[in-house]
Amino acid sequence: MSASTINNGNNTGNASDFWLINGAYLRMKDIRISYDFKKILLKNVSWLNKVVVGVSGQNLFTISEMTKYGLDPETADTNRYEYPNERVFAINFSLGF
Repeated sequence: MSASTINNGNNTGNASDFWLINGAYLRMKDIRISYDFKKILLKNVSWLNKVVVGVSGQNLFTISEMTKYGLDPETADTNRYEYPNERVFAINFSLGF
């Protein structure tokens, strides 16, 4: 028996949605949370006017069906030649004298 296009032996020419992946995604791209210690803790310290402490992060998480296959939903490159998005965490201090 030989493969023929009549028996779907050469199925590469047929339209199919088998390889389609849902491209919907949710990404936490950037967040910053900080607290200003105004005069509550600074009333006994005369040489310090301002203290602000905060944390920030970039590219914290991505919820998508594409990440199961190692793909980034924001890039169109399916060959995986692009650099991945970096996850960044930071602690911020701001002092005023």
